[in-house]
Amino acid sequence: MRKIFILVYVLVLNVYSADQSGLSIVAGTSDNPSKIQLRIIDSEERITGFQDFGYDEDGYKMINSIREIPETGYTTESQNIVDPETNEIVGGMAESINFGMDRIFKDTYTIQVIGLSNTTYFLQLSGDNFNGEKMLSFSENTYYSLISSGSVHEFYVFLDPTPGAPAPTITKSVTFQTLRDDLKVAQKLNQVGDDKFVKSLLSMINISEKLSNRCDKQSGKHKVEGIINATQNKNDNKKELKQDICYKPAIAILRMFVKRLEIANKLCDLPKDCKSKCKKPADCDEGKEWAIFSKKHIKDKDYKEFFEEWEKDECHKDKKMCKRFVTDDSLGIISDDVNWLIKSFGDDIWEYYKKEENPYIYPRSKVLFK
Repeated sequence: MRKIFILVYVLVLNVYSADQSGLSIVAGTSDNPSKIQLRIIDSEERITGFQDFGYDEDGYKMINSIREIPETGYTTESQNIVDPETNEIVGGMAESINFGMDRIFKDTYTIQVIGLSNTTYFLQLSGDNFNGEKMLSFSENTYYSLISSGSVHEFYVFLDPTPGAPAPTITKSVTFQTLRDDLKVAQKLNQVGDDKFVKSLLSMINISEKLSNRCDKQSGKHKVEGIINATQNKNDNKKELKQDICYKPAIAILRMFVKRLEIANKLCDLPKDCKSKCKKPADCDEGKEWAIFSKKHIKDKDYKEFFEEWEKDECHKDKKMCKRFVTDDSLGIISDDVNWLIKSFGDDIWEYYKKEENPYIYPRSKVLFK
């Protein structure tokens, strides 16, 4: 019996030692306790991660988690606040959320970030393939976002641990509502300007959404969980060209929306974030960009509805009564989400956007939007 036991043990050991793949996800909000939790879901709808809160026998609040995906674990721990990009300690203690997978199975996984309070969070991914070679690294796969209390963000990642397989692809699900939430949470966290400024920005999102929805209907597109899936007839080049043109006003307005944030980011309305970026007064004035935008589009009937709304805008009519500013973090997060949204319209439209509109890409996000 002893020999049989040893043989079985060796066989099992060899099976597991051959596969050196693994995935690690770390997330947090620089708070203790964390203001977010995670759930990871595979294609069979098995879940590992946060389930709900409970209380132990002493009355202390605790996290109840679920672990359905094979060879996974979910933990939280308090540790020093570390800069995700430099790994340097920058503050006191914070609770980190940790998901681990000891063996990766080829699949598409959904990462759900659950907002427990209005906050900013980071999400990091790192992983090795079957041979133990790095296929995901924290340095290139760190994501930042604003999230509101009670909302859920979703990221999709396809993992294939086979050596030589294409690098994992990661997508964030972003809708126009995500952009509205970004602005509202940023304002609550004092990271963007006053009510008039935010209302003005929201009106641009709303009109862009209306124009985009018309294109969706014309092309038979349907939004599924925030991802716009398109069925294109590759043999009908004229139809594709017409559809790309349809989206131009929507994405041009979104680009102008981000330009306004870029300009506001140079201002010093927020004393703690004043960096004297404005070298010339014109650098902080929206007027120049609006003049370019108006000259290019005001005679275009597709923009008629936008300009009619814009003439009613209080912030536009009285700039002195409109407090404009946006922090570096919020500018980066919101511009990232605009880029994710436009990518969801289709690869052809994203390529057009990169070529014609010169999208703003936050320095730390360049690896996401090559």
